[in-house]
Amino acid sequence: MNIIKSGMNKRILIIEDNKLLSETIKELLELNGYSVVKVLNSGQNLKNHITETSAEMILMDIRIEGHLDGIDLAKKIREFTHLPIIFISSFTDSQIINRVKEVKPEGFIIKPFSQEVLTTTIDLVFSKFYSEIHDKNNEFHKPTVEDTFFIRDRGWLRKIKIKDIQYIKTEGTYSHIITNNQTFTLRSPIKDIAPNLPTEYFKRVHKSFIVNINNIEAISPKELKINDEILPVGRNYYPDLQNMIQKLNDSYH
Repeated sequence: MNIIKSGMNKRILIIEDNKLLSETIKELLELNGYSVVKVLNSGQNLKNHITETSAEMILMDIRIEGHLDGIDLAKKIREFTHLPIIFISSFTDSQIINRVKEVKPEGFIIKPFSQEVLTTTIDLVFSKFYSEIHDKNNEFHKPTVEDTFFIRDRGWLRKIKIKDIQYIKTEGTYSHIITNNQTFTLRSPIKDIAPNLPTEYFKRVHKSFIVNINNIEAISPKELKINDEILPVGRNYYPDLQNMIQKLNDSYH
């Protein structure tokens, strides 16, 4: 008889400063088919760790090393990604819970906990969170008002102005929409997002990048600059990009 593991290799990043507990959690998750991509004891360099590991969930204690506790760290995380966060903690007093509510985590597990509580909570969070955004048609909505479109952001349809988008970057099954002042993370590859973008504004310049051509500051056959960031230009994409920019220039004359 085959045993079906619930985790299906979903990628989890753990932040827990109790080494024995973090190792136990890691072992339990891996036994249930999850992939623990990183175990940290603090939030130091967390943004880089999330990007490098392509984590799909953060499992985090409230009491961790460093000058930020888990709740404050979660607030920082929300500024650059909307990955689901599950807290694990023995703290249940009203002051802590009120702070937790501000972050709106996807789950909260009270210590001590059983293997069943751990895996069931994670399974339910994965199921609910990603079923809401996995369907690209529910996640990314074509423009209904000129020069704007909508994306699904934590249960809301959020309007974004096209002119505010700098570029879109894909990392595996995720794409990051970088605007003037915020980054939105979608669980859709760039190939699913591209057809929903207005072609008069956006151009794919690399297998991993789509740019808003109106925000390009400089361009060469191998690179371009947007908002002082250098992005790669794929050799096969450069001729079309050059033609598009030429047409844009011609329209101004």
